[in-house]
Amino acid sequence: MKNKKGFVFIESVIVTVIIFIASIPTYVLTKNIAMTFEKRATYDAADHLYDLNAIKVFLYRNYDVNELCDYIDNPSNEVIKVLYQKEYVPADFITDSDVKQTFTNLIDNMNIKKLFFTDYDIDLESTGLIISKVNRDTYLRKYIEYLQKDKKGNKYLYRLVAEFEDGEFASINMYRLGK
Repeated sequence: MKNKKGFVFIESVIVTVIIFIASIPTYVLTKNIAMTFEKRATYDAADHLYDLNAIKVFLYRNYDVNELCDYIDNPSNEVIKVLYQKEYVPADFITDSDVKQTFTNLIDNMNIKKLFFTDYDIDLESTGLIISKVNRDTYLRKYIEYLQKDKKGNKYLYRLVAEFEDGEFASINMYRLGK
């Protein structure tokens, strides 16, 4: 009888190890799916993309977007231009007071906390720049790292990035206009 109990114990241990080893790939797959779902839940929600598109159209109609592109392309400037940050950075890049007020109202109605203009292929590691705006904000840094890069190397491609009051982020492509 003692031999049978030892056999049952060893058999139980072996089955437990086999089940544990078989469950590891399931855990890894589930974790990857959960992380992807979390990114999709907080990044580029459809309603936020529509909001950003409205801002994009407003900027193209009421402001020379090439000025922002020139700022980003200038190597002495940072790779991110803060266009708006609630209570800290007003929309000073717009000089016309009526357009500026409309722009501010538009952003406030969309519940945008911060609005940035940046190069499409922003790479925080390879630039060697310590960007205080990004490094202080872990969520913004994670979002920028999440963004896809331009594999074609289009030098006329830029990005409008927004952080919303609900903690979500969204971005939309911007282009330099022909002169």
